[in-house]
Amino acid sequence: FLYCHEDRATALSTGQRMFGTFGVTNAHLLWTREAYPTRAYQTLGNLAPKPGTQERRTARPGGAPEGIAIGDPDDIVDAIKRWESIGVDGLNFILNAQETIPQHEVLDSLRLFATEVMPKFATGSGQAGAR
Repeated sequence: FLYCHEDRATALSTGQRMFGTFGVTNAHLLWTREAYPTRAYQTLGNLAPKPGTQERRTARPGGAPEGIAIGDPDDIVDAIKRWESIGVDGLNFILNAQETIPQHEVLDSLRLFATEVMPKFATGSGQAGAR
């Protein structure tokens, strides 16, 4: 997930709303697999954690779940560096879920990400993120 905003509180409010919407939708789809298992979607044996049973670790107090790129540019740099530290060399982000965030805000988030975050991961080839 990616939502970048200059104001951390705004980023968390908007980004976590998107993250939560995705989670609710995904939870419904997870159990649909159980009702209608196919060769493409095997049963998961009801292994999904029960609500409230998972420990929720955050990168910073009051922040997004650990490893999620939601916050101000510094939060996002920290999240990406954590992934990089374990050998990840490329990321794909979910930018919106069920149109939770208005398109102009998604674009503003991407612009801020491009100007404030990507340059911190530039390589010698002159392209940010190229590896």
